[in-house]
Amino acid sequence: MFLTHKTEGKKMLFVSIIIPTRNEEKFIRKCLESLTTQNFPRNQYEILVIDGESEDRTIEIASEFSVKIIQNQKRKLAPAYNLGIKNATGEIVAFIDANAYADQDWLSLMIEDFDDSQVGCVIGGQECIFLGKSVISKIRMAYHTRSKLLHSKKLIREPHPITWKNATTFAAAFRKNVLIDIGGFDESLDSVDREFAVLIEKLNYKIIKDRRAKAYHQLESALIPHLKKTEKYSKVGGILFRRYGIYKKSALMSVVVLGYIITIISLLLGNIILNLSFFYLFIALLPLLGGLIYYFGKGIELNLLNKENLTAYIAFPFLSLLFIFLKGIGFTRGVLNTNIQGNYPFRTVPFTIDSYYRK
Repeated sequence: MFLTHKTEGKKMLFVSIIIPTRNEEKFIRKCLESLTTQNFPRNQYEILVIDGESEDRTIEIASEFSVKIIQNQKRKLAPAYNLGIKNATGEIVAFIDANAYADQDWLSLMIEDFDDSQVGCVIGGQECIFLGKSVISKIRMAYHTRSKLLHSKKLIREPHPITWKNATTFAAAFRKNVLIDIGGFDESLDSVDREFAVLIEKLNYKIIKDRRAKAYHQLESALIPHLKKTEKYSKVGGILFRRYGIYKKSALMSVVVLGYIITIISLLLGNIILNLSFFYLFIALLPLLGGLIYYFGKGIELNLLNKENLTAYIAFPFLSLLFIFLKGIGFTRGVLNTNIQGNYPFRTVPFTIDSYYRK
């Protein structure tokens, strides 16, 4: 049986599912197997694989399925999404990562939520599966496990679906007209979906979170790439702060982080050049020591302290503080780049996907 009780007898919305890929041979088969076996009529949705010139077997594997394959010469994520929107024929556009797979009712549950004409975006539930045995994988797994426990308590009280504040492109669906009215994805940003919540709200649409529509995200976490991603993601926050005045707490944190770094460097130079007393430097380092003690405690709470996770437990407080500093630096870079260098134009008038691609 394809239809859920809420959609029986109603006009079905046609859906376009967009999957951006680049060298995803390890994951793409499982992703497409889950999407081609949804309990949603197969003639009511299409699957578009937007490939960034993969150099492995991604295209070969995808060709085994009934999907449209479109080449993305820019190779990046935002152009892939924009190409997908441009070629989508559905009234609803859904996004999912190539390294993810979905429950059989993922699509049907999200489409139910569009019965409300004010809903512009539906975000599904996310289950993270951390691959590999790196320190960062173990730490992220511990955080995710704790988050799941907190969510399980909330779900007892939480209705389905609920209004949400943030938009994401992982395992999410949008009305195509909303994506076009917004103007597609800003290709100058490293994190492409963070400003969508603001723009959707400006169009007077709602964002809905439906945890029942679950997808599983397979993540391979190496330390250096994750550190770079954290800094880039925070940089986008700084850009959006300049554009829309959002993320005020992050702005405050970036000021504190930057001020603290400048203070420590100044005291170090003072001790080296001017032979100042180390007492002032010691006092300045006390908050850092307090932060380490706090995160050691958090590590115990996250159950990192066991034989398998001993390395992760030792690294956890240092990495946590490093992430805080990187977020502050990234946010500051975003604010300065927008304000001084002018790399990121302020987005005031939405452009259309078609006009964008005629440039």
